[in-house]
Amino acid sequence: MKIKNIYQKKLTDLIKSIFGNYSSFLFSLLIGISFSVSIYLGLLQRHFFSYRYLAYAILIAIVGTFIARFVNYYVISPSLKTMSKGIKAFTSISTLFLSFILLLNITIQPIYYALPDTKMEIDFTIDALSDDAEGVRLLWIETGQGYVPYTFIDYSGEWERVFGNTIFPPDQNVKLTWEGKVGSYAEIAFRKTNFDQPVSISWNGNTTSYNLNDVEEIDLIIENHFDVPWVNFLPFTIAFLISTSYTIFTIMLVLG
Repeated sequence: MKIKNIYQKKLTDLIKSIFGNYSSFLFSLLIGISFSVSIYLGLLQRHFFSYRYLAYAILIAIVGTFIARFVNYYVISPSLKTMSKGIKAFTSISTLFLSFILLLNITIQPIYYALPDTKMEIDFTIDALSDDAEGVRLLWIETGQGYVPYTFIDYSGEWERVFGNTIFPPDQNVKLTWEGKVGSYAEIAFRKTNFDQPVSISWNGNTTSYNLNDVEEIDLIIENHFDVPWVNFLPFTIAFLISTSYTIFTIMLVLG
């Protein structure tokens, strides 16, 4: 019990020596975590869990906390002491307004790991073609938060990788299966064929058929949209508003 109290006292003394008091520490920690969550969910998060990206997020939170402490002490606190109440209110309202405008112009990311698994199946049969025919070229599969690595997909049929694409030769039945996290939309892209080529795509048993020859563009990009509970968007929304408001507020104080 005494050893525990000793460590608690050392931790308290360390926090006070760096941040001054607990309130300053908690506020700086909030800013650091908000930046970390915004960057992690917006840029680092994938449809599969990665310990490396989680470590990056923790590092960003730690660095952000210390940077926030520096900005609070040397920029925000001295500036607020010289500002009138009217200027403070105007700056705060302007900051919130600009933050909401930015939020409306970005893609709000959910927490993918809290979403249920989604099963995708792609089926098609390629007829026997001439010797110079390529077959079917799959360009990519995107789940709203990064491309699905081809090594994560189960293949039934012959295939080869060419310049980052997956090519299926003629005269065979092909089936692709993948299961994982999907956000608000998913995207599957095929190269247009110069022959009649039906393709069936199924998401959780809901099947839709397409024809790779029946498109005007060189590529057929198929989008599917999914319902995501609104609560999955809250962490990114709150973290983005806090981190963005803090940044804008600081910039306005420096410019002012």
